[in-house]
Amino acid sequence: MKHVLLIFLTLFSLGASSNKCSNEWANEKYAWQWIKDKQFKPVYLDLIDGHHLPNWAVNLAGPSAPSFQQWIDGQRYTVIQICKTHDCADNNLTVLYNPTGKSYMLFNGKKSLFIGNPSQSLQEVMLAVHAESYEYSNVHKRIKK
Repeated sequence: MKHVLLIFLTLFSLGASSNKCSNEWANEKYAWQWIKDKQFKPVYLDLIDGHHLPNWAVNLAGPSAPSFQQWIDGQRYTVIQICKTHDCADNNLTVLYNPTGKSYMLFNGKKSLFIGNPSQSLQEVMLAVHAESYEYSNVHKRIKK
């Protein structure tokens, strides 16, 4: 019985520690949680500086799904998406956040644009990811490349 308990505790602790490690990078959080993140916030505010975005976009205040991971061009990004409350189809954004590299945004509002100078391949991935989340978004018609 003593050995069974020891094996159980060992397996439990290994499972708990491996789970912690695998979720550490993912940080599946909502947009409103990301804007409070001490590492993310300065990167995000620097990214949008000078673009005169609406308050909902600056403060990441609106409906969002949990963030998720996406590999693009050999880099792992956290994808953060949010939209304006009660107006998601025409006012939404997708952020590609890389804590060890450059971050980018696809903004769709009164003006639609890429922010952070993403490569053509990043732009295509951002449009595809964005379209999956915002089915009725008209960003494909409005984006300035």
